[in-house]
Amino acid sequence: MDRPGLSDAERLALETDWLHRLALRLVHDVHTAEDVVQDTLLAALDRPHWARQGDGSLRAWLTGTVRNLARLGQRGAARRAERAAPHRDADAR
Repeated sequence: MDRPGLSDAERLALETDWLHRLALRLVHDVHTAEDVVQDTLLAALDRPHWARQGDGSLRAWLTGTVRNLARLGQRGAARRAERAAPHRDADAR
C-alpha cells in the first residue's frame, strides 16, 4: 500500500493495527505482541530502506521483521527457561 505524500512515520502508523494482529497470532500474548510491534516500528524508523523499494514492500518488510522478532523472542524465552530448569530441580531437594 503506497500512499504518496505521507511521511515514513505516517505510513507505519497506518500499519499498526495490522501489525498488532499479526504479532498476537505469532506470540499468543498481548504484552509480548506489543513489544514485538514496538521493536518492529523502531527498526523500521531506524532503517527505512523499505521506503525506497516501491509499492508493497513496506508490508512485506514489516511481516518479515515481526516474524523474525517473534521467533527470536520465543527462542530466547525457551533458552532462559532451559537455563532456569536445573536451578528449580536443585531447589526442590
